[in-house]
Amino acid sequence: TVSFSIADNFVESAHANSLAIGRLVRIIRIIRVVRVVRVTKMLRYGKEFRKIVFSLASSAQTLFWSLLLMLFLLYCFGVLFTQSTSDYRWLYPNKHFDEEDLKNSFG
Repeated sequence: TVSFSIADNFVESAHANSLAIGRLVRIIRIIRVVRVVRVTKMLRYGKEFRKIVFSLASSAQTLFWSLLLMLFLLYCFGVLFTQSTSDYRWLYPNKHFDEEDLKNSFG
C-alpha cells in the first residue's frame, strides 16, 4: 500500500497532464481499491476464525490431561499384563512353553 502511494504521488507530480500517465494513475487506484475489497472480504471470516482459535486454545489443557490419563492407563495395563504373565509362568513351571518362540516375540 505504501509503495502504491509513493508511486501514485510520484506519477502525479511528474506528468499530471499526460494521458498515458493518467491511465497509469487510474490503474494503480483501481488496484488499490481491489486490494481493499479483498481485505474487507477476508475480515468477514475473522470472527469465526477467532472463535476457532479461542476454542482450540481453551481445550488444549483438557486435551493434555486426557492424553496423559490415556498414557497412564496404557502403562498400568502393560505392567498388569506383564506381571500376570510372569506370575503364570512362575506358578506353572512344568508347563511346556516354546522358549524360542517366546524370546522372538517378547524378548
